[in-house]
Amino acid sequence: MDKVLTKFNCSQPSSSMDANRSQLIDVLNLGSLEADPGERIPITKYNPRIQDEVRRHYIQTGPCEPLLKKFPTTQIGNRGRQFVSSWYKGPHSNCLEYSMKKDAAYCLYIVHACAKETVKAIIGDLNGDYFGILVDESKDISHKEQMTLVLQYVDNNAIAKKHEDVEDFFDHVTNVLNVVGRSFKRRDLICHHQAEKLEQLPESGEVHTRRGLNQTRGLQRPGDTRWGSHFKTLDNFIIIFSTIVHVLEVIKHEGSTLSDRNQAKYLLTEIKTFKFVFVLHLMLKVMAMSNELSKILQKKGSRYY
Repeated sequence: MDKVLTKFNCSQPSSSMDANRSQLIDVLNLGSLEADPGERIPITKYNPRIQDEVRRHYIQTGPCEPLLKKFPTTQIGNRGRQFVSSWYKGPHSNCLEYSMKKDAAYCLYIVHACAKETVKAIIGDLNGDYFGILVDESKDISHKEQMTLVLQYVDNNAIAKKHEDVEDFFDHVTNVLNVVGRSFKRRDLICHHQAEKLEQLPESGEVHTRRGLNQTRGLQRPGDTRWGSHFKTLDNFIIIFSTIVHVLEVIKHEGSTLSDRNQAKYLLTEIKTFKFVFVLHLMLKVMAMSNELSKILQKKGSRYY
């Protein structure tokens, strides 16, 4: 038994370590492991190369559930307390154990039980929605290959997913982009109005003139999967907000169809509300933080890359 409890030497080559691992398992004799949870050797005391084997053995064997005619009674206060065998068939039947040695109840590898509850909670959160899986592998200290799975999903409390105000906000932004950028004439109107405003700003002393500054902005449609494009769209939306209002005013009065004029009138009303402006600035800050994080994670040389 001392061999399987000795400290592991990480300097050994992988081939010799695999051979040693098999030898350690043979020496250990899994069938001879103590069933009583009160007498078991802690998993961490075993050699790292065989800890998984020991853990797997106990999980496959199942919880220790001795049936006694009468369990010992412990006096607690004015009443005698004792373990009841019917608990084995309760909601924790797959993990509840009893030690005759210590007259105590145990949970068979609580991590295993927690994992099942965690999976159950995640499935409930997903509710049939989309999710992503990242898979990576590496060798642990015993040179055994370990595979890691990372599940990515948006839970039910995510603001941009379930909040109706945010959902309506992005619908309005998309509609505005479609209306004001629908034709070359309207895009030219945007550029012309911005140019006029830029000419007026230096005269009023609000901005200073220098090469590279005060250039016109366009409306960029956000990409479906890029945080940076969402950030740029909202940033430009704020900067040329007055131009957007101007173009919508023109369409409201001079639109070629009644549908265009009514749509422009409706969008003008919506984007001038406090709620829209508030969510616009709020989401700009959220997207700015997401954009910076995304750039850090994608940067070569980063320890997260």
